[in-house]
Amino acid sequence: MLRGLAEEAVREILTLKQNPYLGNQLKGSLLGVRALEFSLESGLSGCLYSTGRR
Repeated sequence: MLRGLAEEAVREILTLKQNPYLGNQLKGSLLGVRALEFSLESGLSGCLYSTGRR
């Protein structure tokens, strides 16, 4: 079950290759960082990432 969740999470994160601005831009001390939220079978998950641009 954990392997399936990991594969699903990786699929969601790889969508950023096609659209790196898909996530929400954060503010304040996290300016330049984006947050991508997605749902997995086990619940809500997400990742923080940077596009290298502000």
